[in-house]
Amino acid sequence: MFYARDEVRGLAFPRATRMEALEFFLTAQQRETIEHQSLAPVESDFVTAYAGYAADELLGYAFIDTHQVRTLPETFLVVVDPDGQIASVHVLAFYEPLEYLPADRWLSQYRGMRLDAGLRVGDRVAGITGATLTAHAINGGIRRALAMYSVLIAER
Repeated sequence: MFYARDEVRGLAFPRATRMEALEFFLTAQQRETIEHQSLAPVESDFVTAYAGYAADELLGYAFIDTHQVRTLPETFLVVVDPDGQIASVHVLAFYEPLEYLPADRWLSQYRGMRLDAGLRVGDRVAGITGATLTAHAINGGIRRALAMYSVLIAER
């Protein structure tokens, strides 16, 4: 584990004065749409997003994604700006061998990306030599977070 739960706010929104939890129970249609847009399964119908604010200024939304890479889990944070672009991605916990851990430099390639057909490993996203499963797992989680943003927040 690289970050404690109470460090996530500062990591996601360094300028934030407050963070609000937004809780959603997915309808069958929302779940289907998210899975279709993300090309990744949704593990739970309960979703929590976090909205970060500096005074009254909306800084963006944060999603925490946990999934299995090969045989062990990883958890990472996807921060989406108010316009629906990736602001940052941070690994919070990684239980596979550390040689498969993606570097911050690799994660930074997602900055400014939106959910579209090119957001996949081998297209606009470079792979990780020797850690193909990690690259695909993170990319799927990022696509899932962007699809949740699209369905649950942008379309409201």
